[in-house]
Amino acid sequence: MNKLISFVAIACCYIDFYGQITIPATHMPTIGDVFTYATHNQIYTPKPLTGGVYDFSDLVQDDTSVFKYVANDKTVEFPNSNLKFTEDDNDQATIFFKKDGNDLFVISLAQIQSQIPIPGIGGLKGTMKYSSFPITASTNISSNDEIAMTIPKAMLQGIINVDSLAATILPGATVDSLRLSIKFTLNLFSDGSGKIKTPIDNNIDVLKVVRKISIVPKLGLYGKAFGFPINNFDVTDLLAGQLPIDDLDITTHTYYSPSFRQEIIVATLDSIGQYQRVSFRYRTKNGVIINQIQSARTNKLDFEFVDGKIEVINMSPNQTAEISIFSMDGRKLQEKKVTMNDTSLYLNNSKGVRIVTIVDESGILTKKIFIQ
Repeated sequence: MNKLISFVAIACCYIDFYGQITIPATHMPTIGDVFTYATHNQIYTPKPLTGGVYDFSDLVQDDTSVFKYVANDKTVEFPNSNLKFTEDDNDQATIFFKKDGNDLFVISLAQIQSQIPIPGIGGLKGTMKYSSFPITASTNISSNDEIAMTIPKAMLQGIINVDSLAATILPGATVDSLRLSIKFTLNLFSDGSGKIKTPIDNNIDVLKVVRKISIVPKLGLYGKAFGFPINNFDVTDLLAGQLPIDDLDITTHTYYSPSFRQEIIVATLDSIGQYQRVSFRYRTKNGVIINQIQSARTNKLDFEFVDGKIEVINMSPNQTAEISIFSMDGRKLQEKKVTMNDTSLYLNNSKGVRIVTIVDESGILTKKIFIQ
């Protein structure tokens, strides 16, 4: 009887140990990754884990988005970055990362910059860890970063009378400049695992990962009061609500699967527990465009490489598409919007191995070609 109990205990430990979901280091984003997502643009209330299943099967495809990882093309602004993430080639939705081994650090956050419209918000040092692979059920990492900048009083003209506000707490004070410092804290942790259902995927294993980014600003005043210098006097509370620099928290939920390099779900949580927008994996396989042909579309749009040009074929009337040429390190070399009346992209002395992508409303097509 004791042997039976021991066997059952060992078996249970075996199941628990081998039942853990691990997102391997091979899921680290790399230059050349292109992922297509369907986007649910309406407010969405996430359901609790029920019966071991995260149910997102009622998501609606309102649009599609193409996420691309390419080489850093802004080495002056972000010298520490070696990876750039762009959604739909939109510079306003671009994040720069520092990829180091199995870790990914944030260099800039466009989402934050759009909410704090002060020059210089980019250029994080790269100490805030966005991902660390492998990701397991025990992953729980906190990291920090900080930036600081001087804001001349002239920049605030027409926005706020800093002298008047400063004088309310320091009679006779005049302001030369403000020193804005912003502290960023990122907590990356696993928050459960199970199966997931989406309009595309059905009962695949996932690990839920939460990222909480907290932003805490501090304003220091530089100037004079009664002829004496004032250096970095804390006026954060005084100017709270007067400038767009209040405390800010951003929480995202990402569902990773060991089966796909592309994230299954990416969503931003609001303050009342709802998702403002949900992106879900859409008709793509493993997403790496290098060394393979990838097609994720509902029509027969394709292209041929002939006589020094890319010729898009099977276009229909009123259809438009965007064709892009990338080098093997992810740099965009050429791009063009094509229509049925203008289907050709002539190559600009581009030789070697190149990656060609065509994107339209039905999805994305990617091929690797060799140009002699």
